[in-house]
Amino acid sequence: MKKIDLQFKNIAEFERYLEKNSSKPSHNGVLTRTSFDFFQTDSWEDFETYMAEGNKDVTADLRKDTKMYINKFEELMTDTNTYVFDVVGEFFDIGAVMVGEPEAWIKEIKIEDEKFITLDIQGVYQDNTDLDMVRKNGSKVFAIATVLEEQGFLVRINMHYSTKKSGGRGTEYNATIQVKDYDGVLNYKKFGILLGVPFFRRGILRSLEIEYGADVVSGFGSPNYNTDGEIRLDSERDIASLENKLMEV
Repeated sequence: MKKIDLQFKNIAEFERYLEKNSSKPSHNGVLTRTSFDFFQTDSWEDFETYMAEGNKDVTADLRKDTKMYINKFEELMTDTNTYVFDVVGEFFDIGAVMVGEPEAWIKEIKIEDEKFITLDIQGVYQDNTDLDMVRKNGSKVFAIATVLEEQGFLVRINMHYSTKKSGGRGTEYNATIQVKDYDGVLNYKKFGILLGVPFFRRGILRSLEIEYGADVVSGFGSPNYNTDGEIRLDSERDIASLENKLMEV
């Protein structure tokens, strides 16, 4: 089985990777096709504009909804009086939480006497996904990160883009792009870019072309949802579990 695992510290590093490999052939037409219905951009040049400017409406909605959910979570904290953290390190394992494994929610890890949390988001969705729900759930993750930081935690947010069986063969691909580091700030424009259809269908699929070449000429494969602990934004289940556990801690 052919596997690839790419790590990018930020979206700019991913863009440099695309530029560095711009001469590699586009077997599936990602660089040349103009199908707006599929790519949500008219051309590769249109995609580059999207990467530079983002979508102003999406950015505004993320900012507005995040603020709304921050207020909601802070009110719930006050009402329940159960939102207390007393561990040194805490990582979210949504998969384990969903199946009811004990202690899946809190795992103590000491790192220089500070509190670190990593939220991993899966960025690959099926064709019929409700994108408004994806953006709404993305806002909830940003809001949860903000509330956690108000409690003294340091929060990192990663986007994972994972596929399998590219070209109908035994291939697996994953690209991880950091949205926010522990000491970073929330960037609504960049998060909106990463959540958008153009980023996956132009950017990530171009990366698949770069890494696999002709291997994906018969298809880009399907989403790979098998990574434990990832948060899926295309379903209410993971977000609801995250919210509920947030209020129970």
